[in-house]
Amino acid sequence: MLLRRWLAGSEARATGAPSQPPLAELTATGADFADDMSVRASQGILALLVWVVVAVKLPTPNWLAPLLPLPALLVVANALGPRPWLGRVHWRLSSRTWRALLVGAIGLAGVELGFSLFANQPSVDEPVTLACASRSVLQGHDPYLTYEPQCAADLHYRTPNLTAIASGPFAHLPHGAAPAQIRVVELRDQRTGGHQGFAAMIYPPDAALLVLPIAFSGWTAIWCWVMALFLLLLAATWGGSRPRGWQALLAWQLLTFGSLAFAFSLGWDPEYLSYLLLALAFARIDQQRISALALAAAVCTNQLCWIAAPVYLAIVLREAGVRRRLTWLAGGVAVGLLPWLVWDRALPGEMLRFLTLPYFPGGDSLGAFATSPVGHSWPYLLGMIAWVGICSLIAWRSPEWRWAMVAVVWGAFIMSSFALDHYFLPMFWLSPAALLGAWRVAQAGATSGANRGATPMAAGPAT
Repeated sequence: MLLRRWLAGSEARATGAPSQPPLAELTATGADFADDMSVRASQGILALLVWVVVAVKLPTPNWLAPLLPLPALLVVANALGPRPWLGRVHWRLSSRTWRALLVGAIGLAGVELGFSLFANQPSVDEPVTLACASRSVLQGHDPYLTYEPQCAADLHYRTPNLTAIASGPFAHLPHGAAPAQIRVVELRDQRTGGHQGFAAMIYPPDAALLVLPIAFSGWTAIWCWVMALFLLLLAATWGGSRPRGWQALLAWQLLTFGSLAFAFSLGWDPEYLSYLLLALAFARIDQQRISALALAAAVCTNQLCWIAAPVYLAIVLREAGVRRRLTWLAGGVAVGLLPWLVWDRALPGEMLRFLTLPYFPGGDSLGAFATSPVGHSWPYLLGMIAWVGICSLIAWRSPEWRWAMVAVVWGAFIMSSFALDHYFLPMFWLSPAALLGAWRVAQAGATSGANRGATPMAAGPAT
């Protein structure tokens, strides 16, 4: 039945017949549309809170943990679908409630900053690696020769959260190294200048530029810098035209940041900036240059952003002016990567190094994605690629569900043992931005259709 409806919709688009807009109420105005945004954001926030509680508080067996994000994935996909309800369940919150939630979200982010300033160092190792890579660039060294033991010493990082890999002194361990074992090897490598058992930087090279201006400052200055960039990108995302009920979507996004940052990584991690760049690409998808350059910056700073790029391309593939958009995108990626490639001919292999490092558990290549239900991780990688391909195909063929694919594509990590940590963070972060971008595309299409007598792009692919 679903296949028949999909094929019927494709046939209608091929013959030029009117098709359903991607979201039924996108061009609506007034209280009904505000209620619609409230319903969508309510369901998204509910999924977020349930996911955080499960991830942080509930002990679960290893075989069950990878499946726990599935309900959140389905709820968020529904919130971005053509009709924002689950069966007969329908939430509506007043604008006063949303304002209160928005204030609470801002307060939570402020508390997060306060704890960061008090702690004066991050609780995870990603900011350490990025800050040290920035220092290497300023000193004229290859950031891919930046190793964690030396970073920890240079940045006075005292929390035993360095990422150990199953090599060197840890090669014999069946599971991850204990903090005491990591500390012993770390101190030895700091004395000898070695790096046995630890990985070098694995991010794309432009990640080393995120904190470049203040790389030699302390953690307080780094936190303030990241917060300033965060606010700047947030303003760029929500600046310009906004739908009625936009406060609900902004509250969803800020609660996502505050909850996840507070629960998983105390501190303003520079890695979050790549997710906000990705959100900007979807939120400003009606602006070809801004959107394409934001996507280019995201994929040049974080490999996780590569997951969403095919869905983005599928959404805009049949849009008018797609060549101009792709030119901006290709140009942005070229500017971001070609200078590094000239400097370091081994760059492609270094960006894909994370696929071959023997991460725990199991010491298998692709160990960062390995899970017990899959066994060997290469089949899991193929499953991820297939998932992304299916989501991209749906985004290309189905106007009704293309925006939901922005969330569903993160289900590629559904079987990952790390899905409950940070692999699902972009799903909650991007969903409000996708709704905002969908509304802007529909508004631009309606305005263009009224002015030129043309069919709005949001109603279906161009013929």
